This record gives sequence, structure tokens and C-alpha cells, in this order.
Amino acid sequence: MNTRLTATIALALIAAPLAALAQQAPGAQNPRMERLDADKDGAVSKDEFRAGRAADFAALSPNGQAVAVADMPAALERLREQRRAERQKAMAARLDADSDGRISKAEFEAGADRMFERMDRDDDGRLTRDDRRGHHGGHHGGKGRD
Repeated sequence: MNTRLTATIALALIAAPLAALAQQAPGAQNPRMERLDADKDGAVSKDEFRAGRAADFAALSPNGQAVAVADMPAALERLREQRRAERQKAMAARLDADSDGRISKAEFEAGADRMFERMDRDDDGRLTRDDRRGHHGGHHGGKGRD
């Protein structure tokens, strides 16, 4: 495999969490930061960051061996899919306000209302392009998460 491809993949593994933290809107919680912040003090120390990266590598290579460059795309996709499933499970748990293991229509609608409020950064009761500016991907606003 090409050295440039190897360097690109390595850079992506290192830069992605940092870019996500940098793009996070002020006042919003970042799931990646929350995952890395082991002592939950609101900051990620170098030790916490390294521990998180070690966990990422363990997920990429369960046997602890080096991962072939040719296998990295599939390994990264498995890691992304695992994280996506974790986020979806956490979102569902947040929607289940009464913790009965089910999401009622009222709980679902209340979640939609909270999401709208977070996304409506200027509190004008409408979602516009200006509300999307300054946060990653347009999915979560800058007012914090549930």
C-alpha cells in the first residue's frame, strides 16, 4: 500500500476527534468529548485522550496486532457503525423520559421540541441557514444537548 494513503489514514484517526471538538458550538456538549472525558470534569487531558485512542485501536484490532493498511477502511467503518449504534441507543434513552423502556408519542414529540429549541440558535422560532452556521453538520445546535 502507498505511504501517502497510510499517512492520510493515520492523520484522519488523529485529527477527527480534534476537529469535532474544535467545531463544536459554544455551550454544546460533544459526544466525542464526553466519551473521552473519563473523569467527567468537562475537559479532556492528554492521558484521557491517549486512553480513548487506545480504546479506538482496541476496537479496530481486537487482537492488539497491527492493522494492515488495506484493512483500515473496513475496520474504521466497523468502528463508525459501533459509535453510531451507541449514539442511537443514547438518543433513545434520552427520549424515554419515564424510563419504561418505551418511547411514547408524547416523549417523541417532546424530544423533537427540545431538538428544535437547540437548533434555533437565535430563538426566533424558525430554523434558517444562520442557525446552521457555526456547528458541525447542521444536526445539533449550539444550545447544549438533552
